Amino acid sequence: VDDGAGGTNRKVTASRIKTYIGGGITEADTWRISSNFTTDNGVITSNWERNDTYGYDKIGTGMSESSGVFTFPSTGHWLIMFNAYFNDTYAGAYVGAQMQLTQNNSSYSIVTENFGNSPTNGHHVNISMQYHADITNVSNYKIRFNGYSHDSCRFAGNTAGTYTGAIFIRLGDT
Repeated sequence: VDDGAGGTNRKVTASRIKTYIGGGITEADTWRISSNFTTDNGVITSNWERNDTYGYDKIGTGMSESSGVFTFPSTGHWLIMFNAYFNDTYAGAYVGAQMQLTQNNSSYSIVTENFGNSPTNGHHVNISMQYHADITNVSNYKIRFNGYSHDSCRFAGNTAGTYTGAIFIRLGDT
């Protein structure tokens, strides 16, 4: 590498490159619901657990969760991915899920939502969504996940595998 000092060259080992140019993911975490959750329109407030199977370990501090509200450990650009898995038979016409974000630690707005036909006759429905958030204040910015249906709906949960859950990845600085 030319250091700009009149042709003097320097070398750096490949393992130190990220120290000099930055890079790498500094935060990543996965959460899931550990057992089924039924609602007709409500935030998933219970049964959340951090993934703890198959050699999983978070990167960095990780998200914190209280009554279904997730707090970011640091500011930055975050990618949030949510998968809702419905596995029951319903009389209603549809099932849906939402990501709701607050910027003032109080009022939540829907930032993305998706819905599908209601599972009938033993069929299953999977709903996935993603959202890129610029988190500028960890005290005020929070996210939660909501489910709704024409009738009642059951999110599938399992403590041994992720059926309904969320992935949080910090992409970089704000």
